[in-house]
This record gives sequence, C-alpha cells and structure tokens, in this order.
Amino acid sequence: MEIRRAAVADIPMIMDIFEKCVSSMEEGGLYLWNSDYPNREIIESDIVSGCVLIIVQDDCIQAYIAINEEEPAEYGAINWASRNKHLVIHRLAAHPGFQGRGYARELVKQAETYALADGRSSIRLDAYCENMSAVSLYESSGYSKKGEVFFEFKEKPFYCYEKILNHLS
Repeated sequence: MEIRRAAVADIPMIMDIFEKCVSSMEEGGLYLWNSDYPNREIIESDIVSGCVLIIVQDDCIQAYIAINEEEPAEYGAINWASRNKHLVIHRLAAHPGFQGRGYARELVKQAETYALADGRSSIRLDAYCENMSAVSLYESSGYSKKGEVFFEFKEKPFYCYEKILNHLS
C-alpha cells in the first residue's frame, strides 16, 4: 500500500471511485453525493492545489481525501475549540470494493500527521447525519461533535467535528 499525493493523471480513476461511491450510497438509501458533486472540476481543483492524498495498491487507487483551509461559511456558527491554525477534511471516499479495510481511517490519520507537521492545531470536518459510516469513523477516531450546520441542498443537518492535534500521541 502506498499513500501519496494525487496527480492530474489520477483523475479518471478517482472519478470512478466517486461514481461507485454514489451508486453504493444510493443502493443503501443514502442520497448525499450525485453526478454534480463531487464533480471533475472540484476533484481537479483539489489535486492542482496539492491537497489530495490517495491510497494506491496494485496500481489501483482505493481511497481519496482532500484536506485544506477551505470551510463553508456555515462553520462560523460553530463553537470550535480551536479558533486558528486548522485544516478541514473534504470528500473522504474509499472505493466500495475496498471498504472495510481501514483505508479511510488511514487517510484520516495521514491528514492528522500532515496537519500537525504543518503546525496546525486542529482538524475540522462535517458529516451528514445519515451517513452513519462516516459519523462512526470520525467519532471512533477521536473527533468531538461541536454542533450542526444545515446546507440548502439537504433538509437534515450535517454534524461538525473537530480534533485537537496537540493531544495526538
């Protein structure tokens, strides 16, 4: 297993992961992502900005995470523990054929290591309240629920999580 930064040449395989994740989620009754999000332009922007880590095994990309400073305006209403020097996780995805192998958890750990090495004090993120696998992953990884936000495209809330990094062992 190799963890590396994504390159533009990886986009077709990454888009395949997201398409398969959308199908898998919908089969499970979760309508979160679709053909409009995440789209190729967003993924390409993530990659060009250098904020994407992927897991590659046997020349196949198996998982994706973007981590950067961008956060939705809705985060302003949350009482975060850390007010500065944080990063935000976006678009964590593992190919449905490789889920359950710890790849998503490994990418979260790698994001934490990167953020800590970059002098960041915390990581923030949001997870849709009905995405129980994501909620479980973040809570079992030591992220604390700090509140809820609503986005216009969903009626139910997204839970906001934060992990203080100076407590990492």
